[in-house]
This record gives sequence, C-alpha cells and structure tokens, in this order.
Amino acid sequence: AFASLVLAWLTYEALCRSALGRHEVTLALVGYGFLVALTYGFTHVFSGRGAFTQIGALIGTIMVANVFVIVIPNQKKTVAALLAGKAPNPAWGEEAKQRSVHNNYLTLPVIFLMIANHYPLMFATRFNWLIVAIVLAIGPVIRHFFNSRHEGKGSPWWTWGVAAAGMIAVAWLSGAGPADIAPRADRVDIKAAHNAILTRCSMCHRNEPVWPGVHAPPKGVVLDDPDNIRRHAHLIEINAVRSNAMPPGNVRSE
Repeated sequence: AFASLVLAWLTYEALCRSALGRHEVTLALVGYGFLVALTYGFTHVFSGRGAFTQIGALIGTIMVANVFVIVIPNQKKTVAALLAGKAPNPAWGEEAKQRSVHNNYLTLPVIFLMIANHYPLMFATRFNWLIVAIVLAIGPVIRHFFNSRHEGKGSPWWTWGVAAAGMIAVAWLSGAGPADIAPRADRVDIKAAHNAILTRCSMCHRNEPVWPGVHAPPKGVVLDDPDNIRRHAHLIEINAVRSNAMPPGNVRSE
C-alpha cells in the first residue's frame, strides 16, 4: 500500500515533467487511464473498501505533494526573486499552475472516495472499479462548469447532462450487485436464516458482542433473534446479499 503511494507519485511527477506535460488534454487522459488501471488492480488485491481507501489516499498524496513540493516552493522562489529585484523564472509559475489545476479537478473524486467508504453499494460490488472510473470522469466535468463560470467564459450546462448520465450509470452498477447473487426464494426459512446469521453476524451484532475488539453492536443493529432478523431484513439484504460488505472478509464463528 505504501509502495504504491510512492511509486504513483513518482510516475505522476515523471509524466508532468516529460514532454507530455506540455499537452494538457493528453496528460489528463493518460493520468485518467493511470488512475483507473490502479483502481482495477487495487480491487484485486484489497477488499472493496480497502481499494477505495487506497486510491483515495493515492490521489490525496499526489494533491498534497503538489502543494508542498511544487506550489509553495515555487511561490517562495518567485517572491524571493521579486524582493531581490530580479525577474522570476516563468517556468515556476507555469509548473505551479499546472499542479494547482490538477488539484482543482481531483477534489470532487477524492471527496466521493472518502464518503463512499460508508456505503457498501458503492465499494462492495463487482463493478466498484468501474464506479470509480465514472466518478473520476464526471467529477472534473462538474468542476469544469464552475471554473468556466467563475472565469466569465459562460456556463456550459451540458456538463450537468454528462454528470447526470454518469450518476445514473453509477446507480445502475451499484444495484447490479455481486455476480453470484441468488434468486429470491418463494418462502423464507427463518430457522435457516437464523442459523446462518448466528454464525456470521451475531458475534458482533448482539447486545454484548463476543468478537474481539467489538464492544457494542455496530450501528446499534442487533441480530440475535428471529424478530430482530425480520426487523433488519432490508439492511441484511443490502450489506450481505446485494453487496459483499458483510461479514468482513466473509468471516464466521464456528
């Protein structure tokens, strides 16, 4: 996890400093493909939540490095040159502007990745990497609307159409669920469900959890009897059927 943060930043730096860095759109497309490929890889190494956390941390690391390695040092060099009565190197400003623009367009996807960790229908589906790919595209599209409007270049309303289409796609992908989802049963065998939940859920979801490190039922959800199982059936379906968020790592108590 740590190595990927370092290597991704070094790769990003190399791309920005290469000849490709002088071509804004091409660099953005290459960077987009780079992030999507990393996300796809992370979903095959980590859990869905772990993959979202890792790609979010990776993008955040790049953004922070842009500020502390490029933007602030270049600003200090520019100010020092002006105070000394010298003309600052134009490359300092161009480089800092490039990284600031990148940070600007990456802000919304990073916020999404931070929030999505709380919603299994985002991270715990077989299409989680594709959901991130869509968000990495529509986040900058939304930001483009505000950037254009604030610069006095007009309001490109088409961006909201693209964003809406992207969110509809995300909603459909999140609802598609895991590949091996079983069809709904005509009758619910409460006893069988109770036994399954006792071995996979109740060690944490009970008034006095027995799982090490868990001191209270997560989110106050108690699943230790048939009535409570019926009461929380919808949550069980979302977290354990429509997604594979629960139980974490598919653990069970024998």
